[in-house]
Amino acid sequence: MKAKLIAGISALVLVVLLLLMWKPQSFEDRFDDVMQDLTSYELEGDMEITKGEDIKSFALSVAYQKKEKQDLFRVSLYDKELNQEQTIIRNQDGVFVATPSLNQVFQFEGDWPYLLQSMAEIVNSEKAEISEEKEGYLVKSEVDYPNNPTFAKQEMMFDEEGKIKWIQIFDKDNSTQMKLVFHTCTYNKKVKD
Repeated sequence: MKAKLIAGISALVLVVLLLLMWKPQSFEDRFDDVMQDLTSYELEGDMEITKGEDIKSFALSVAYQKKEKQDLFRVSLYDKELNQEQTIIRNQDGVFVATPSLNQVFQFEGDWPYLLQSMAEIVNSEKAEISEEKEGYLVKSEVDYPNNPTFAKQEMMFDEEGKIKWIQIFDKDNSTQMKLVFHTCTYNKKVKD
């Protein structure tokens, strides 16, 4: 009888230890795994930027490819009102902003909220608050974009697979400054050069 009791308690302790050791992987860890395995991605969606009373609407397209340990990307911002496209390109020579209709190209430095690399920095920051919601994972954080000092807070929603669904950026008074809603999010698809 004593041997059965000891065996039963030992089995129970073993089960409890196994359950404690097998805890689900956190969203941060899963998203970090996604980012480490990422060789390319495509994002498409709509973006609204608020400037005072004005709201500018853009169609957004992002193509990223890791090539020989270098992050290359092409971002197309199509201004729906002006019927004008602006392209941001990162190649071996740097980051350039081109506005073909104005025949302008200039070199640029900065972070953009619609690049997954910028999102990953926020997810992994100490300021990030991550909660599981019905539609996925909500990430809230204070942010600092040097090229846009009015951006103070950011919220992002990811699905279970770590694919971005939407982003909202607020100023210090909690007024929405930028909204992005993604319709397409494809990871590790070959991106055209």
